[in-house]
Amino acid sequence: MNIPVFAHVAAASSMLPAAAGLWYWKSLSRPLKVFALFCIYALLHVIAEFILGRFGISNLFLINFYHWVELVCVLWIYRAWTSNIRMKDAFQYFAIFYTLVWILNKVYFEDPFHFSEITLSISMLVELIASVMVLNALVRNTTIAVARHSIFWIASGVLLCCSGTIIILAISNTIMSLGQDYFDIMWHINWGFTIISNFMYARSFLCKIF
Repeated sequence: MNIPVFAHVAAASSMLPAAAGLWYWKSLSRPLKVFALFCIYALLHVIAEFILGRFGISNLFLINFYHWVELVCVLWIYRAWTSNIRMKDAFQYFAIFYTLVWILNKVYFEDPFHFSEITLSISMLVELIASVMVLNALVRNTTIAVARHSIFWIASGVLLCCSGTIIILAISNTIMSLGQDYFDIMWHINWGFTIISNFMYARSFLCKIF
């Protein structure tokens, strides 16, 4: 299977936030250090996927685990950002709910050699809802430009990346019925979203305000 060049570019873009997080590590607040660690984990995940793929070893078990780590980290960061008790509780309940779904799927339904579309779709939906909540609260409560907040770039990046992925999952059967070329176009758009999101994540480390 030939991997498109743009997919390699999207994967390589994972180096940007990981490098930025390491570069600014000493000046980062605790939540941003957690986010930096996640970005490093995301980069290592991409490298592991590539190595296993080159040796013809299934890497789907890594993907199925990655999305749980991603969701828990994102929700923890959102919870650390807000002072609203209801939002804190909501993010905590989201994390508990998805963890239970993830464990249930892993124990009873997951096939390590097949992609877990159900749990991915749920995680994308939860992250979308949580990101909209954060961005809405930020716009309503901040007295300065939203772009000066790290959380703006993080939540916007998550929103963009998840939107692209969940749209493809939702209409994948329709796209496939149109032909492989259309499906490839949609994935190129999604890889484009991934690249932009990684630039946004890297940008978050340059902000003085979390």
